[in-house]
Amino acid sequence: KHPEATKVLEENIRRLEAMSLVQKYLLDDSTHQNKEVQLDTYLNNVIDLVVLNLFPQENKLKLVREIDAIYLDYDIAMRLAIALNELICNAIEHGLLQSETPELTVSVKRSEQQLELIVRDNGPGFTEQHLQANSINGQGLIVKLLHKVNGTIRYSNDQGCVATVHVDL
Repeated sequence: KHPEATKVLEENIRRLEAMSLVQKYLLDDSTHQNKEVQLDTYLNNVIDLVVLNLFPQENKLKLVREIDAIYLDYDIAMRLAIALNELICNAIEHGLLQSETPELTVSVKRSEQQLELIVRDNGPGFTEQHLQANSINGQGLIVKLLHKVNGTIRYSNDQGCVATVHVDL
């Protein structure tokens, strides 16, 4: 009956669905026995699930994926998937639903010693006050998830919101 309670419950349901997808994929993946996950396949499934659940069908979303084929440790992959879920939810709810020509780009690249995940939308971006106050939805969860794997996140505005995650490997 309370809109705020409904919103919190819906956010937690989305998080649980993302974690469920993560577990299903990881348990089905034959490489799991080696404690490695094929990250690109796994993250593409997360992207599809979030977009399907949150983005209205009548809107035409231009979705650009630039995801390298990467095998990664199970724990790091799980944390990245949950962070990606949060970042895409924010992009849709606070940016893309307000855009006449919505565009979402997800990029995952690996160098020898670092992984970079970028989520970019063409929405209105965040105000400087939001960026300075660290008051972006789900940011606390993302920071905690990434801290355990020596990861960081940075937000910026560049014709929309850009969230950049770095994880040292």
